[in-house]
Amino acid sequence: MPRLHPLRAVLLTLSALVAVVQACHTFPNEPEATRWESPPDAAPLANVSGRVTSGTTPVADAIVWINEVRTTSDGAGNYNLAGVRGPLVLVFAAKVGYDTTRVPLNLSSTNITLNLTMQPSRTP
Repeated sequence: MPRLHPLRAVLLTLSALVAVVQACHTFPNEPEATRWESPPDAAPLANVSGRVTSGTTPVADAIVWINEVRTTSDGAGNYNLAGVRGPLVLVFAAKVGYDTTRVPLNLSSTNITLNLTMQPSRTP
C-alpha cells in the first residue's frame, strides 16, 4: 500500500474527526446554549454480512470493518458485522497481499448482504 505524506494523513484525520462530530452531535440552536445535544438514535442497528473473494477464491482472514465495528473473514471468506449504525457508511476489507477494498453502503434495512471482491496487490 502506498504511504501517505504526513501532512495529508493529518488532514485526512482532521476531516474524519469533523465528520464524526457532525454526525454524532447537533449544534446548539439557541445562542445561550451551553452544550451540544446528541441526536436521538433514529437509525436502527443493522447487520451486514457477506463473503470476501478474489475472483472465485474465498479470502480468509481479511479484516472487514465499518466505523468501529470490525471482524475477520472465516476460512470460506464469510463475515458478519453486527450493530452497525448508518444511514450511509463505507465498508472496508483489507489483507496483506491485496488492495484495500472500499464500498459505500446505504443501510436501508436491518439485515444486509454485501459480498466484497478484493484484488491482489500489484506492488511487491
